[in-house]
Amino acid sequence: MRLLLDGHFGVCTLVSRFELATTEYGPNGLPLTPVSISIIGRFPTLKALSFPYLCAYLDIHRGKYERVFVISEHYSKNFYSILEESSDVRLRQFVRIAFSILSGLDYLHSRGICHTLLTGETVLLSEHGTVRLSNYGLHHLTDGGKDAPLERRHDCYSAPELYANGDGKQCVGPKVDIWSLGILLLELLLGFRVFEVELSPHVVALWLGVIQREPVLLSVLSWLQKEQRLSQEVSSLTNLPWPSGFRVLISKCLQLKPSQRPSASELLKASIFDQEEKEMVPAQLEQIFLDSSLSHIGESNQRLSDDVLSKYINEPFRLRPIDEIYFIWTLCGSKAEAILVKENVIEELPPIVCLPYLIIGDLHLLGGLKNHRRVANLNIYSLSMKNLTEKMKTVNPLVHFPLLETELQSFPRLDRSAQSLPLLVKEKDVCYQLKRTALFRRLLAAYPYTREKLISEAVFDIPPIYRGLVWAAILDIPYNITDIYSDVDKETEAATDRQIEVDIPRCHQYDELLSSPTGHQKFKRIIKAWTAFHPQYVYWQGLDSLCAPFLYLHFNDECLAFGCLTAFINSFLKDFFLKDNSAVMREYLTVFENALAFYDCQLYNHFCKINFHPELYAIPWFLTMFARRCLCQASSRLSMLRFVDVMPLYKLFHVWDLLLVSGNCFPICIGVAILSQMRRLLLQSGFNECILLFSDIPEVNLENCLKEAVSAYRIIPKSLLYNRPLSAVLSNCTSWIDSYVLKVGGELGMKMEQMSKDEDRENGLFPEICAHELLYYLDQEDANSSAFLLIDVRNEEEYARKTFPRSRNVPYTVVFKEGECIRLPPLLEDLLSRDYRMVVIIGSSRDFRARKFAAALIDFNYNRVCVLHGGIEVIKYYSVHGNSLRRIE
Repeated sequence: MRLLLDGHFGVCTLVSRFELATTEYGPNGLPLTPVSISIIGRFPTLKALSFPYLCAYLDIHRGKYERVFVISEHYSKNFYSILEESSDVRLRQFVRIAFSILSGLDYLHSRGICHTLLTGETVLLSEHGTVRLSNYGLHHLTDGGKDAPLERRHDCYSAPELYANGDGKQCVGPKVDIWSLGILLLELLLGFRVFEVELSPHVVALWLGVIQREPVLLSVLSWLQKEQRLSQEVSSLTNLPWPSGFRVLISKCLQLKPSQRPSASELLKASIFDQEEKEMVPAQLEQIFLDSSLSHIGESNQRLSDDVLSKYINEPFRLRPIDEIYFIWTLCGSKAEAILVKENVIEELPPIVCLPYLIIGDLHLLGGLKNHRRVANLNIYSLSMKNLTEKMKTVNPLVHFPLLETELQSFPRLDRSAQSLPLLVKEKDVCYQLKRTALFRRLLAAYPYTREKLISEAVFDIPPIYRGLVWAAILDIPYNITDIYSDVDKETEAATDRQIEVDIPRCHQYDELLSSPTGHQKFKRIIKAWTAFHPQYVYWQGLDSLCAPFLYLHFNDECLAFGCLTAFINSFLKDFFLKDNSAVMREYLTVFENALAFYDCQLYNHFCKINFHPELYAIPWFLTMFARRCLCQASSRLSMLRFVDVMPLYKLFHVWDLLLVSGNCFPICIGVAILSQMRRLLLQSGFNECILLFSDIPEVNLENCLKEAVSAYRIIPKSLLYNRPLSAVLSNCTSWIDSYVLKVGGELGMKMEQMSKDEDRENGLFPEICAHELLYYLDQEDANSSAFLLIDVRNEEEYARKTFPRSRNVPYTVVFKEGECIRLPPLLEDLLSRDYRMVVIIGSSRDFRARKFAAALIDFNYNRVCVLHGGIEVIKYYSVHGNSLRRIE
């Protein structure tokens, strides 16, 4: 995206042709999609266009009564301002202007987009003289005027074939723009407009009579001379005082038959453009991001002279990309609709006068003054930048140009104090987002060399405007993902197609982009590509919810959305989509239950008492990474789970922001945090009440939930969280302790034997920690030795022979009498009365005494209790150094 410079923002409005009644449904039983939603679904295609001679499209949103607001780059000067210049000036600028317009049209036509509204008002000029086309996407947005009225213009810029049709269907193609270009270039040479106002039916008939005589250019000039608007007598094209190349170019454009008009690419081959240097097409960040050749990343695509730089020294924000500044503009409280209402472009009527006169049938509304306002206004109105300019005056100019490797004393240091603010507050804070967007843009431009720095900054928060690219960087998407996606068969019918088609229309229907027909098509292609690319997996309900955030962020890049979905599932949902995923889910839920017992044993004991197991509520959490929840019934269990949306996208983004910069075990911590947020209600509920509670989960404070998840992640042993041989993934471990614990001494860092179900039931639940992780905590220089309580449950004789440093001996027989533990002895209660970070039970691997001891403490509601895996026997791998142990290499 290019720099803002002297540009600003403009808005035009469209009103859809149809307004649906609220009770109209399609054959699938779902409400019909409003026409305005279809328009919004086509907009990302226009937003993705980037060319030096096109105004950038920036945003679109809906208003009342199916009105749509389209915001784009805008300039105050247009083509007609050149007509006021002298003849010599116009002749000197002819080639540059013709080349710019033709290049823009060629770029649009190559992508299947026709301008159809090309006039002097839609050819804009920057202060530096750059020509840019505007309003070129309305024909595409409205599907050729089917979805919103684009009334046929009655002017000389409309090609003859648009007047010639008799059945009401306009014959629109690329050649209609070539005719419009011919008229514009003719006016440039003449120095005046052929017609100043819209043509009446009588004048239209006169004009059609003029252009029906060929050659059209000679006929038009003769008519102008007859009307005494052209002083020079025109007998042939050769006696005109214009260069022959100019005359030939206009004559080729003004051909009566569309088939005889050349295309824009053919016209660009004319000899008059040989000396015209093409501007480099700005390389988009997405293209740079996936480019294997990084040699051109640091190059600027806009060569800025010293004069230009000095001009904006008082407004340095204009030297930033236009999409960034638009994002900041919206944060400053500016709204396009409010500005148009203030300018009386949109008339706000009292609601009472908008009521319908008559309601018939199934809520068909007739009458009401709102129908009189259902007209499109294709003019572009400038949006005020006063709020933005005033706000930028209070910002240090150096904030716009952050340093990555070097810190200067005069450069403003990054303010970490604002990072403690709530996420929603930070995303609305103008100054904070101004700093963060500038920083992340530079980090992304230098990717992959800055990947570590990018992840370290993403831990705090991610600017919404760059969230999609930051996620792709964290997931480490391969540079050839486009080729991979292109090679996958996305068209062949499969057995899962029917289920996909049923699920997609129900996924995030509140979102205008994802609920559009274009969104549904992209959904289906990406999901079909994923299932075809992974033949070992099957389609499970909920895969569409996993796809939704990536499609939303990469709506114009299906390849990148597919790559993110694939990498995300490989990192966090390994083997969850097997045809028989019962073993994986059972393992995952067991670890989740272990984590809950360690972190909040009172809630765990309550669930055990009422026989409320994770299978009843947690499967959709982990299968969709909290994008959905389950609506379950007491008799349904696993076979009758029904999924509904649990988190709107804006909340899910914040959850996944933190998820991606954490390890593969972090989803378990989020699940524990959600239960902690509902703790009071759950402890007061029985089985049936819990079923109802999870069927309609109350609003969870997202900020507190994420803080609780981070707290759980820091406290729960990593060796407990990663004790999942079937689903644990080590590649995305982001903390040193994760990598250390998991990679030393075996594939999972600890070789825990898998217990049978009978043993599990007999000996109870026992969260475990491996010796490597425990010693890491104990060996930290700044670690408080009193934060860990190590209880050795062997008898005194065995304890005296060998033991862990800092451990205390509480023999098993002191607590358990005849295999039963009725109450804890006072000595142990006094020992456990302190608030420990972790209580580790040490026993022998030859018996289950340590596990029973830990289970007893959990039954008595003591949190943070775990068992040393492998028992005291693991000490043979370590040597004693004072009060600590060192692993024998």
